[in-house]
Amino acid sequence: LASFKTLRPDVALELADVALFGGQSEVSCACSALSRIDSCAQPCLHPLERALIDKSQMVRKRAVQALGSLRSLAADAARALTPALADVQFDIRACAASALGKLGHAASGAMPELMPLLKDVSPDVRRAAAACVSCFGEQAVPTPSI
Repeated sequence: LASFKTLRPDVALELADVALFGGQSEVSCACSALSRIDSCAQPCLHPLERALIDKSQMVRKRAVQALGSLRSLAADAARALTPALADVQFDIRACAASALGKLGHAASGAMPELMPLLKDVSPDVRRAAAACVSCFGEQAVPTPSI
């Protein structure tokens, strides 16, 4: 399935559902497939974004992971992921920073929200934030105001 570049929107939504609620090995496969279905991933954005506010920590974490795999929709996925940097659970914050790093330069707009995480109480969050910021290269350096 992950080798297909185009899928019907309903199949893409099923992949998102598996990414959120499937077994651990299924989640990994669904995220991998989502990362490979370029234009068909658009229908997945809204349900994955909604899942970021789910009561279940596991569902929120899986939504973050799935959004981080949507490289073909990197700017939209980064916008959706940015609020997860403020999640009450440290592992969600760390996962969100890692996911933004995977999205590359399209996620550089999250810099204002990432910078405080460099001083987070959790070392895992600090490491993930630092790795993410390093992915942005020169875009991570603030432009001096004159």
